[in-house]
Amino acid sequence: MNRHQLEKWLFVFFLFSVLLPSSCIDNEALRGRITLALTDAPADNTSIKKVNIAIRQIGILPENSQNWVVLKSFEEPRVINLLEYTQGEVFDLTEQYLGSSEYKSIRLELNVALEDNGLTVFPENSIEFTNGNIETLFIEGQDNYAQTDAAFEVNAGEITFLTIDFDLRKSLIETPDGYRLKPFIRLVNTRGCGAIEGYFRNSSVKPRVAVYAYKAGTYAATEATTDIPFFNAETSDRVKTNETGKFITSFLPEGKYDLIFVELNSNGTVKEVLGKLESIDVNALETNQIQSVFLDDLVPIN
Repeated sequence: MNRHQLEKWLFVFFLFSVLLPSSCIDNEALRGRITLALTDAPADNTSIKKVNIAIRQIGILPENSQNWVVLKSFEEPRVINLLEYTQGEVFDLTEQYLGSSEYKSIRLELNVALEDNGLTVFPENSIEFTNGNIETLFIEGQDNYAQTDAAFEVNAGEITFLTIDFDLRKSLIETPDGYRLKPFIRLVNTRGCGAIEGYFRNSSVKPRVAVYAYKAGTYAATEATTDIPFFNAETSDRVKTNETGKFITSFLPEGKYDLIFVELNSNGTVKEVLGKLESIDVNALETNQIQSVFLDDLVPIN
């Protein structure tokens, strides 16, 4: 090997030794990480014991794109009883690395049979009642996605914590042929949320009470009489009579909230709007605890 060849070889070796590490840098450092959990607000009908849904795939839609990206695809549909994940409990759906970018939508693809298209009925999508009856849960309409157009951002080297609130109270529709599922979900930045926890002390005389959390000043009396009552509530909970009237409204973005207390009939319909607690502060990663709420504490709603 002459000197010219040696110098050329050394130059190539130098380039290789410099460039190889940069090309082999773990690209995870150039991406962000997303953790996605699922929670639920309970159905108002106290006769509903379980609501099982099967999730086949999770998709996300990047900003400035019309093409959905698969975040997670389950080899077997992931069957979840949503009523197990209320009062701040969550089901961990997935944790994935993503390119640093902005995303404008997220959706769950449900493994739910459409009643009129001849598909096999998937028994894992079902609703179970306290009397032991189990019914197949069909989806309303022709779309088997639960989707929300809520933007989120993923930054390189950071973890984005997100929670999907699959609100059964808004999603279950009662028809003459039984219940149908018309999915309603909301997406929140988990670490930007807090909760309100309290005890309704008159639960012995008002055993079926639901609590609806509204952004302060947004509740209108007509909310109680719409097709889906209290539809504009951020979230809700049922008072637990066996826990001294405990309730928790979780995954509320920071701000002030009014709590609307409503007595329900056994089938979940509105019996009486009892009143409200006004302007309750919610701070991120904190739970505002209200030890005792009595009927006399509630502001009447006209």
